Amino acid sequence: MGTLGTVSIVREAKVILKVSVTHDGYNAKRFSDELQRLISRLEPDLRFKVITLNDIHKLAGKCEFGSRDCLVVMNETEYVFHGDVDLPEETYRRTFNDPMIHPVYRIVAENTVVINL
Repeated sequence: MGTLGTVSIVREAKVILKVSVTHDGYNAKRFSDELQRLISRLEPDLRFKVITLNDIHKLAGKCEFGSRDCLVVMNETEYVFHGDVDLPEETYRRTFNDPMIHPVYRIVAENTVVINL
């Protein structure tokens, strides 16, 4: 399970974004650093109005954090997943509010980063 990865963004003790992968999770730090750089350029009120879940999905791909078949980007109401199978959204929703827990295996992945805004 050394390849699991979870990157979460928390604001005021509430998870607002979670990105999970089942492989290539070892690039979590690289991805989280790039994500922080991207969001820090914008005013706090505009951050997730300007940056979409698709933008974050593309950034994760550029950072080699996960792949099409395992990369899920999720906020409180929607998600982006481009894999060929149906995403079990309920499984991901169940652990969304815990920034540390990987939704598929319900454990703290070895490659877990929490960004506090």
